[in-house]
Amino acid sequence: MSGNGVDLGAIYQLLSTVAETVTRRDQALEALGRDMAEGRAEMLDVRRSMATKADIAELRQTVTHYHSSVVGHGILISDLEARMRRVEEHLDLPLA
Repeated sequence: MSGNGVDLGAIYQLLSTVAETVTRRDQALEALGRDMAEGRAEMLDVRRSMATKADIAELRQTVTHYHSSVVGHGILISDLEARMRRVEEHLDLPLA
């Protein structure tokens, strides 16, 4: 029976080593999963930031285009409302 005891001890040692290796790999995979989740959250933040910057750039371009059109026709934006009021009064349009 002493031969079986040595064989069982070696098998037990091998199983212990495999279990330790599996545990380390599981921990490494969990850490990798956390890192990937953090990376995904950062990418979403960047994507939102880029969308906001694109929206602001588009708005700025629209305002600049409008301002150029109005100024190009000799009308200052600050005078636009007063001019429109005079046109409405001249045409006898109802006040909004």
